[in-house]
Amino acid sequence: MKQAMIISALLFLFLTAGTAQAAPEVDATVDRTRVALGESLKLEVSIRDGDGEVDIDPIQGFKIISRGTSSSINIVNTRIMRQKVYTYTLIPLKEGTYEIPSLPVRIDGKTYRTDSIPIQVESRSRQAAAEEDVFVDASISDETPYEGQQIVYTFRLYQRVQVTNARFQSP
Repeated sequence: MKQAMIISALLFLFLTAGTAQAAPEVDATVDRTRVALGESLKLEVSIRDGDGEVDIDPIQGFKIISRGTSSSINIVNTRIMRQKVYTYTLIPLKEGTYEIPSLPVRIDGKTYRTDSIPIQVESRSRQAAAEEDVFVDASISDETPYEGQQIVYTFRLYQRVQVTNARFQSP
């Protein structure tokens, strides 16, 4: 009888050991830390073993154009792992060095924080020069001209390789 109680207690401990709730973890990642002006980057904030809300108000220097969430639950050997991922698409507003700050995440009345992430925003010309053999860059002197105002259109061709038989077709 005593041996049966010990076996039952051990079996209960074995079965419930893996179901203990783990402490929540939060993490923020971006798809890249160097981005050209006018391009977007993806920010993901993951919450593991908890359910909370992310405060993105501290983000400065970026326009947030879309948001989304996904959830997953994995059960492995009685261990339940939950994850919720908040996804944001950000567009930088100006060139320069920015930081996605440490974002607060409220879970069950407690505040957890992500790590900050440095972001380098470059002009399209510098970004493309580092990645492509041939590219063009076009700009105008005034992005909000009035009707009849004269503007200067600048067209630049950048190349790492020799270009032959190139033709320019005016806009």
